[in-house]
Amino acid sequence: MGVNETYSGDETDGKPGRLRKNVKQILPLFFSGVAVLVSLLTLYLTQLRPGVILISAGEAMQIWHNSNRELNVSLSVLFRNTGSQPLTINSLAMILKDPNSDDAFFMKIWCVQKLDQSKPGISLICESHRFTPITIPPREEVAKFIDFYAGPPGKDLIPKSTRYDIYIVGWTRGQAKPDLKTKVQWSFDDEEIEAIKSNLNIENRTISSGRFVYRHSHGGESRTLSLLEFKDLTE
Repeated sequence: MGVNETYSGDETDGKPGRLRKNVKQILPLFFSGVAVLVSLLTLYLTQLRPGVILISAGEAMQIWHNSNRELNVSLSVLFRNTGSQPLTINSLAMILKDPNSDDAFFMKIWCVQKLDQSKPGISLICESHRFTPITIPPREEVAKFIDFYAGPPGKDLIPKSTRYDIYIVGWTRGQAKPDLKTKVQWSFDDEEIEAIKSNLNIENRTISSGRFVYRHSHGGESRTLSLLEFKDLTE
């Protein structure tokens, strides 16, 4: 029995061979499964993903009072639907909150506005009123001026010369609490307050006689830059 015996059988009969054989059988199933998952994910993202609305407030609002001396605020708002299905906004509201007190004023949408091309300058008119839902198509952005109406409690109401927290809230279903919300801060200086007061005392007030107020955000207003401002904006 001193003869050294050598194994000459097929190596696939051993563990390494069985492993390679199993891998060859599993790989096609694995790639098929990945392909199915990718297909399902693509279907969800392109066709089945529910509408999701993001709200962004613009840099300009118009403050005016109607014939009953009730405060109206027209604000530029961008609605972006990141989902794959259209989503309908049933109602919108603005909340003016003075961070220095407990004062909070709730203003419902009165109408969706558009530019009146028949008049010079920035003149806004209603294109649909408060009971008309706003539908945002899938993967699209829609920019609108929204007029928010204070109603009788807002008679002769004028913003204070302070920085307000402004909330834009929206409802896409019949629930009590809004499911859409964004927040911006807005300042009113003394000159703007005086202009709003003056417009309030004009007879036959119209939207076009309102006062535009700008947020002075994202670099501020157009101007000649100092060296320090230039560096702050570019470096």
